[in-house]
Amino acid sequence: MPRDLVQDSLTALNEGVPTAPPRLSRRRRSAVLALDMDGDIACTLIARRRVGYVASETYLFELQNGEWTYLGGGGGPGDDLFRPRPAPTPEGEHLHPMGSAAIRRAPGRRGAWIRDIELRCSPQVASLSVNGRSLAVAEHGNVVVVWDSPNAPTLTAMDADGRALQTFRPAST
Repeated sequence: MPRDLVQDSLTALNEGVPTAPPRLSRRRRSAVLALDMDGDIACTLIARRRVGYVASETYLFELQNGEWTYLGGGGGPGDDLFRPRPAPTPEGEHLHPMGSAAIRRAPGRRGAWIRDIELRCSPQVASLSVNGRSLAVAEHGNVVVVWDSPNAPTLTAMDADGRALQTFRPAST
């Protein structure tokens, strides 16, 4: 875990997600694409240029003593991160799961585990409704959702007019 990527995540948690570049380069090796915060937990999604490919990495944080503390995360191939947003499936699925991660919380905290899911959204999706909060979907269509309850939240993909396009519940791992 590169220290600068944790710092990029902390900056995004405090200032918001910067506008993502259209692609990575030798000079721009990483970019924070999305984040989600739910009370005292948070997750960032980062595209990172590696040798020969782009990696998708999630970074999980917990608010401890008033400061965000990095706990861990997950990663995998991220070649789709900067490609055009995927079309809905013939069955009407607008949310396309790309990966997930989970990490144990500090002892004595509510919810024993922090979990995340990384999604790619169809072009029709403008936002996600997640347990009473709304997550805007950026132009690139990548989004991450974090939770700490044993049961995964219900996600509702919304169009720009506020109409529900799809309801989805991630698997609880």
